[in-house]
Amino acid sequence: MSGILDYPELLECDEELIPLSKACKLFRPPISRPTIERRCRDSVREVVLRTVKVGGTRCTTQSEIKRYTRAQLPNPAPTDVPGNESTRKVTKHSIKTGGGMTAQEIVAGLARHGLEE
Repeated sequence: MSGILDYPELLECDEELIPLSKACKLFRPPISRPTIERRCRDSVREVVLRTVKVGGTRCTTQSEIKRYTRAQLPNPAPTDVPGNESTRKVTKHSIKTGGGMTAQEIVAGLARHGLEE
């Protein structure tokens, strides 16, 4: 597990430290031990799962798992991932129309779904 950084600030928080072997089961869906080790080492969307090694056991916290999971959403809120900006999902429609929809297209889309005012 070389290349994994320690985050000693996890020791200062009031949360219980969770060994990675148990943290695997807290993800939805549960992930394997090698997968969680990769998530601690390699960034996904410029976010790593922060851990600390305590007595030879690598641990994390419940809030770190939540922070990491929220960061993996397609458009995380800027407050969910400090330092990362929310990015707009690029669709075929946004590429074709130059990135935006006209007011008429929005109203027509709402009407198709029965959401007109």
